[in-house]
Amino acid sequence: VLVALAAWTSAISLMEPGVAWMVERFGLKRGPVCIMLGLVVWLLGIAALSSFNFGSGISLFGMNIFDFLDFITANVFLPLGGLFVACFAGWALKQSITRDELAMPNPVYYLAWSVVIRYIAPVAVAAIFILNLIEKLG
Repeated sequence: VLVALAAWTSAISLMEPGVAWMVERFGLKRGPVCIMLGLVVWLLGIAALSSFNFGSGISLFGMNIFDFLDFITANVFLPLGGLFVACFAGWALKQSITRDELAMPNPVYYLAWSVVIRYIAPVAVAAIFILNLIEKLG
C-alpha cells in the first residue's frame, strides 16, 4: 500500500508542470486538464504494460513498446533535457540572476562555472548524446 501511495504521489508531482503550463497558456481549468493529462499518462502506461502481454508482438524500430519508451526516455529525453538546461542557464538567464542564486564567495568560481555551463557542458552533453545514439542504433 505504501509503495502504491508513493507511486501515486510521484505521478501527481510529475504531472504538475504540464498541468500548470496548460492552465497558464490556454486558460483552461485545472480539473479537466488534470483528467486529460492523467488519461494520456495512463494510456502510455497501458501501452508499455501491454508489451508484456497481448502487445508483445508490436514492434517499433525493432523494440517492443516498453523498450521503445525506455530507450526514448533514457537516451533522448534525459540528454536533451540536460543540454537545454545547460544552454538555458548559460545563455538565456541573466548573469545577475545566476550570480545571485549561486552566491559563490569568489568571483573566479563564478567565472569558471560560467565557462563550463556555456561552453563545456553543452558540447560534452551533445557529444555523449550523439555517441550514445550511434552506439545504440548503429
